[in-house]
Amino acid sequence: MPILKRTTLLVLGLFTARLLLLLATAAPPQEDLLQRRETLWRALVVEHATATDMVTPGGQFAGEWLMGAVAMAAYAELNLAALGAIPEAEAAARVDALLARMLEAQTRGFDTQRWSEDALTSLRGPHGHLGYLGHLALMLSGRLLLPVAAPAEHVVLQRAVVDALARRMDEAPAAQVETYPGETYPSDNVVLVAALAVDTRATGHNHAKTLKRYRTEIETLMDPHTGLLVFNVHDGRPAGPARGSSVGWNIFFWNQWGDPVARAQYQAWTRAMRVEPLPGLVASREHTHGVTLPGDVDSGPLVLGMSPSATGFALAAARAMDDPVTFNGLLRTAEAAGTTVGWPLQRRYLLAPLVGDAIVLAMRTATPWPKPTSHPQSMRPPPA
Repeated sequence: MPILKRTTLLVLGLFTARLLLLLATAAPPQEDLLQRRETLWRALVVEHATATDMVTPGGQFAGEWLMGAVAMAAYAELNLAALGAIPEAEAAARVDALLARMLEAQTRGFDTQRWSEDALTSLRGPHGHLGYLGHLALMLSGRLLLPVAAPAEHVVLQRAVVDALARRMDEAPAAQVETYPGETYPSDNVVLVAALAVDTRATGHNHAKTLKRYRTEIETLMDPHTGLLVFNVHDGRPAGPARGSSVGWNIFFWNQWGDPVARAQYQAWTRAMRVEPLPGLVASREHTHGVTLPGDVDSGPLVLGMSPSATGFALAAARAMDDPVTFNGLLRTAEAAGTTVGWPLQRRYLLAPLVGDAIVLAMRTATPWPKPTSHPQSMRPPPA
């Protein structure tokens, strides 16, 4: 038997043994989710984690990952409130605290450095700033769905940010707003689509024309080999193939929009990238079957073509598409690979950066955020 094959079998055997041990000692699902939520709250708000605390490849990624951890923690709060797992008033207070972190200069510093201007003081301008503003818009809009009045300054800011981004999408080639100068990623634009859809539910503002154009344009941005939305574009045209690390992410945010494109993309992913490395386990490839390329900062390290990022994001896709077999298989893979550690009232993945914990919690709890039962918050007068 070749050495490589023997080594592969040994690794798979150890992996299976570890999985069985983890399944035997796992916390009840809701308790596990709430303990992971507390870990994020403590790190991001109580201990006030900074960009330098993020375990990253360095450079702009430290700021990106801090911002991503804050945003994903807020999405998890909104998900858990929508699912009835936590009180809405408690979620509102925590989202407000996370918004305060989001609005810090250091949290958007990575975006300021790339654009040489501040995203919040240049809302009237043409530059995209989508990597930061898209998440800010969705957090602010999602907060308005909770039945607790949002701070007046957040209500005003929400309107300004959403309107600026809607204008930029209307003006952008193929309805794709730039993330950084000369860099345009469809996966950042799906965050904006979610923000527009949630804004309509929260405030009644009509973005139908913008979203109709977006829906038409993305049909020109599909990878002809997989039918999946491509990873990046240039001047409104595809600039590369689809990648697994963006598929589940896209579906997570499209799920707030409710368009059938999400289900079509899930079916395409199932054909092109879903794999079962061992019985009971499911993972996602970064590239379609038969394509072998190295990993990068977006995919994470690839093992036999399987991506930890793509697998984590696929949790949201399987949940949104009501596919428990795939969801549970993905979760078992994440648990076996991530090495959960815990202490009183907290749990996290030992081998994942903080942003990874935030992403998995948001993906595991993915659900549409319901329309508020009262009149739109943006129409309420500010408190006296």
